[in-house]
Amino acid sequence: MRQTITASFRLSKELMDKGQNSGCIRRMIRNIHEELREQQGYIYIEYHDHRIDENSTHPDAEHYEYTIYFQVE
Repeated sequence: MRQTITASFRLSKELMDKGQNSGCIRRMIRNIHEELREQQGYIYIEYHDHRIDENSTHPDAEHYEYTIYFQVE
């Protein structure tokens, strides 16, 4: 039975503001995907979406925090 799960990660605002954002996000999603397969043993994993936490967009925040949504089985 398939279910939706979430994973979170954070990236440095300094790194992201230097124009490395899309590549970093893709690498983090790929790494989490691989970890889910290896550590949790999911047979089916499909990336659905990612969202940035609104609190991390505050100017005083040091990191951007993301939530990724996967469907797994």
